[in-house]
Amino acid sequence: MIQLGASSGKVISHLAEIFPESDCIYSDIFEDVTSFAETKSNLPNLKFVTCPSESLPALVQIAKNKKVLIISIGSSQYVQPEYIDKTFRLLSKVK
Repeated sequence: MIQLGASSGKVISHLAEIFPESDCIYSDIFEDVTSFAETKSNLPNLKFVTCPSESLPALVQIAKNKKVLIISIGSSQYVQPEYIDKTFRLLSKVK
């Protein structure tokens, strides 16, 4: 599971606790936010990555499994207008 724009990390941390056999990836575009969220969790199946949504293909490569669930709760509204189409095209190519 990958959460784009995970902010506080509460959602992806909760999912990592519920599904300990799944690899979970927190992502946010701000290093300070990612660093802060990382101090709040030490789950072995949760990784923290700072990257923009345009880097989604590289982010998916981090995932160990072939099936990937991408979650974006309220954060996709912050994708810059010129990147909306590109971001959703990238999402549609993730397998």
